[in-house]
Amino acid sequence: RDSAATLLQDAVSRDPSIGPAYFLIGYGHAVAKRDNEAIAAWKIAAQYEVDNVDLHVNMAALLYRRGDYQSAILSYM
Repeated sequence: RDSAATLLQDAVSRDPSIGPAYFLIGYGHAVAKRDNEAIAAWKIAAQYEVDNVDLHVNMAALLYRRGDYQSAILSYM
């Protein structure tokens, strides 16, 4: 996963508008329990992938798990 995250990070450094890459980077961080990094990547992805339901559900679940209920509700909405 870390190798994949590194490759995706290289891709977005060349073209920062690749929203799906940020989603995958965030997912890799979330699976590895690196919550802060996951949220940071997903916030960037949300700028490009406004209608990505998977992104918002995953981000909301992570925010809920961290106890940030207000942000989780906003993400679910």
